[in-house]
Amino acid sequence: MQRRGTRPARSKSLGQHRLREAAADRIVASTGLAPPSVVFDLGAGDGQLTEALLERYAHVVAVELDRAMWSQLKQRFRDDARVRPVLGDLLAVELPRNAPYKVVSNVPYALTAQLLRRLGSVSNPPREAYLVLERDAAHKWAGIGFESQASILLKNRFRVDVVLALRRTDFLPHPATDSVVVRLVRRERPVFTGRESSAFEGFVRRGFGGGLPRERRGLGSSGDARTRPHELTFEAWVAMFRGGLRG
Repeated sequence: MQRRGTRPARSKSLGQHRLREAAADRIVASTGLAPPSVVFDLGAGDGQLTEALLERYAHVVAVELDRAMWSQLKQRFRDDARVRPVLGDLLAVELPRNAPYKVVSNVPYALTAQLLRRLGSVSNPPREAYLVLERDAAHKWAGIGFESQASILLKNRFRVDVVLALRRTDFLPHPATDSVVVRLVRRERPVFTGRESSAFEGFVRRGFGGGLPRERRGLGSSGDARTRPHELTFEAWVAMFRGGLRG
């Protein structure tokens, strides 16, 4: 098994594709944010997204694992003090422990779950994150159509939605699937914290594993006891948990 620290950053097996300049500009425009802000470009690659971010952000930390790409980043932005190229893994780079920050990332498809779990578990999550994801994965994590275990747990700390659809021609090489930009907005306070957060996570996992209590009647969209876990909204899961139906 290949260690994470030696993982090739631009491997096709990870599903990473370079953004065209116009697509990078559209992604940054979709954030609707203005400086001053510190933003982490996780998996910066050749710096196309980093370049676009400089139109709106005061300081960009461009994180890239591949040493050759990182060297190109340093050369490309050598005269711009607003960019700090960092040689590192987007899944392990140190994020601010107290200061506010944002994340923008053209995420390698194979790392989607790992990155989202990390952003949802760090002690100081980003105020906002804009992530380029494969469309089906985005729907799973945003709970579009139906909720998933992943979307329910993520929504404890973030509000999640899709803000931009991308074309396959926005990338080189063209991906086999459609992509979108997912926005995560940090809640002022998580719905559940500490031990209660762990208990809620266990409750959701048991529910999706077949342990949903029968008393869920009336909380689903269909309003009967046959309601399946993915048919329940985040708010319904919160209501069940707070109502003492912890299985």
